[in-house]
Amino acid sequence: MFVDIITKAICGKGKKLSNSLHQVGTQHPISNLLGCWILNHRFKANRDNQSVIVQGTYEIHLWYAYEKDTHTEIAKTSVQYEDQLTVLIQNENLISDELDIHVKFLHQPNCIDTTFKQLGNQVLVKTEHEWLAIIIGETQLKVEAKDSNET
Repeated sequence: MFVDIITKAICGKGKKLSNSLHQVGTQHPISNLLGCWILNHRFKANRDNQSVIVQGTYEIHLWYAYEKDTHTEIAKTSVQYEDQLTVLIQNENLISDELDIHVKFLHQPNCIDTTFKQLGNQVLVKTEHEWLAIIIGETQLKVEAKDSNET
């Protein structure tokens, strides 16, 4: 005897590594870069046909020295981003168009490089983040079931 089971299953998945270049302004000409951090990361994910779109924001905090390394300050700037990832639906047995999207960041946004020109007030900051998208949908399975009296 066979029975039909309706369950949720992963029907699509993909990951994306993104790099971005941002410009951070400072109040004083920089003599030395002391550190760079990414803080307050927030995001939301939506599905558009065969794509998952992640929209988010984060802050870049740049610690620098000025006046021949006698003073320090932190420059902050907010960044908005949008990433798109094509995810192919791999399960032909879906019984509903309603799909759940789960996004997980494998690597939170991180500063990977900084560049500044001597006597300048601008710093180029290269950031990187990686995320995974999983699409879950309802599917139907046919499984063999044995009666408890059968051996």
